[in-house]
Amino acid sequence: MYDKNYEISTKLETKKNNASENNIASNNINQYLNNKDYFIKTFDINKDGIKDKIVSNNPYQGDELLIFLGEDGINFRLVLKTINFSADGGNQISDIIETEEGFNITTLFPDRGSYEENYHIVFKNNTFILKTLETFSTSWQDGYKETCTITDIDFNLNKSIHELLSILSKRDKNCVKAKL
Repeated sequence: MYDKNYEISTKLETKKNNASENNIASNNINQYLNNKDYFIKTFDINKDGIKDKIVSNNPYQGDELLIFLGEDGINFRLVLKTINFSADGGNQISDIIETEEGFNITTLFPDRGSYEENYHIVFKNNTFILKTLETFSTSWQDGYKETCTITDIDFNLNKSIHELLSILSKRDKNCVKAKL
């Protein structure tokens, strides 16, 4: 049986351990430029007036997400190495969009059906925090669309995914179904 929570947990723990090894090659933004396995979004994540970079694997190319803060408009410093919430056999990263407080990561189920997840991440007190998770699903067979939201997650992305799963299991999910 497929367990997305276990897969995400294992991958995030591996990414955290690799990031702490201080691997110079993976800390260099240049290795991701013009690399077909990655896409890069550029905007001011921490609202300091200097453009930053978010690097993510393309769909089906992996699950890495790296955040590089701009230091002077030319040089970038890796501050977070985590996952982009893609899952093998499940949702794949679709886009990263700038918001007033940070950014959203959108994943989509690539096969039949309609299922989307939006992870709302903010930069607060020099920390990346997952604030809200929204899911959208449509069942044409049953004729409904469902939207579910978990708010006030306040999860530090530097922490263990096991902690995130514990937090999510204790939060109420607010779901609304509507006829198509």
